[in-house]
Amino acid sequence: ERLAKEKAEAKRKAEEERLAKEKSHAEPTTKEEVVVDELAKDTSDSMTATRVATPLERKAAKEGLLRCMEVGSAAQLASAIEAASAADLDMDEVWFAQVTQKRRTAVENLQGLLAAENLHLESPREVETLKMSILEALVKKANSSPRAAFEDMQGRKAR
Repeated sequence: ERLAKEKAEAKRKAEEERLAKEKSHAEPTTKEEVVVDELAKDTSDSMTATRVATPLERKAAKEGLLRCMEVGSAAQLASAIEAASAADLDMDEVWFAQVTQKRRTAVENLQGLLAAENLHLESPREVETLKMSILEALVKKANSSPRAAFEDMQGRKAR
């Protein structure tokens, strides 16, 4: 009976030591360890949890996207597209905005090239409606001869 008590006591002490050792390894002891531990928890939480946009966030993202499609620059539209994607807006709306942003970027590049020759587009939004292949050709032409590209656009307008 005494031998059984000693074995039980030794077992209990071994278990206490094991738990104390695990606890000391599990709990950070320095301020830096606490910060790293919290960052690790935040990262794992954000990786495992998916955030769903609220209806208010979706509405704001949609309104921002539409506003930027009407009057924003290509960079502003890119930001609005990112927000719309994060808010999980309809893929057709996001896709159309991406197409518009690509065209707007080409038109802005064209405007910059023409400005070097003091040439200006009367209606940049109208130029945006051209096929992307035509916009790319105009930008390519404007790189070597801005005036020729401008005249080519004037000719297209007259048609």
